[in-house]
Amino acid sequence: MATKRAHSNGTDRDGGNGGRALDSRAAIAALKRRAADAVQANRDAILELSHRIHETPEIAFQERKAATWVAEAVGRFGYTVEHPAGSLETAVRGTLAGGRGGAGPRIGILA
Repeated sequence: MATKRAHSNGTDRDGGNGGRALDSRAAIAALKRRAADAVQANRDAILELSHRIHETPEIAFQERKAATWVAEAVGRFGYTVEHPAGSLETAVRGTLAGGRGGAGPRIGILA
């Protein structure tokens, strides 16, 4: 009888773990596709904001216009916006409550 060696990802050499690894990879791939689709669907607004920020240069840590525009954009997508965030006047934090009570995936974007 052949023995199977376990891999660090929880699967055996044959990939056998009741299909959990394949299900997990499929779920992650679906989430990535959803994120990519959302970016593509909002491409024009994202580019407009990017161009607007780059056409209006501001001194480091004094990007008040850019921070305000980002806060407004994030708010339009249904996020709860904190601006300023923390102790930095130009920081913006957007929070979107998920359906898993905080147990789902989280995404952080620094720009």
